[in-house]
Amino acid sequence: MALDIVMITFGEPNAERNWKKLKGRFKFAKRVDGVKGIQEAHKAAAELADTNCFYVVDGDNDIADQFWFEYTPNKHDEQYVHIFRSINSVNRLQYGNGGVKIFNKSHFDKPIEYIDFATTVAASKIHEEIASWTVINTTALQAYRAGFREAAKLTKKILGLPMSKVRGSDELRRLNVWCTDAQHNAPYAGECMAGAQAGAHYARAYSTDDKMFAKINDFDFIKDVFDGIRFKV
Repeated sequence: MALDIVMITFGEPNAERNWKKLKGRFKFAKRVDGVKGIQEAHKAAAELADTNCFYVVDGDNDIADQFWFEYTPNKHDEQYVHIFRSINSVNRLQYGNGGVKIFNKSHFDKPIEYIDFATTVAASKIHEEIASWTVINTTALQAYRAGFREAAKLTKKILGLPMSKVRGSDELRRLNVWCTDAQHNAPYAGECMAGAQAGAHYARAYSTDDKMFAKINDFDFIKDVFDGIRFKV
């Protein structure tokens, strides 16, 4: 039995285009729109899904033509969050950031304290298959926010690594790309890199303050940072 597909949208500038494309290929796809809060939106998706495990597609995801949502976890693997790789539209990094995911309804049975939702709600399994492009640079704010949030999460992970493992870590390599590298004259690449630099700086200041660090999931807060109202770098 095919798993349900739920797209979660919250004002992404490219959400309507991506939803139309997804729905055109997969008529049974469902949508959660305008639910504030990452955890709350995912709980709404779990309630909307009819299958015990279900795919989640973010609103900024442009699904790859060769991806067909064919994978179904076996009974043992239903406990995991399954994360598929995506290609970043600004820096061309290919990993789980912003990618398509499979959740189990049981992941939402209890309150979750999270920073990076997908890797906190349950143990995860990474799939090498590329499922989508994560198109984060339709507007300047969208690009800045994506850079800020991911660089903050990467920096926090780096700060938690033993010094002997930092230099060769995937986290450090990816952070350097987010902060310094943009490909093919991508729109709003400068804003994305500025956001990443600010996010890394923010994490270095607040990585041990859970309440302050959790603000990276507050889109209103990041807009204020972008507008220069808060946390001037």
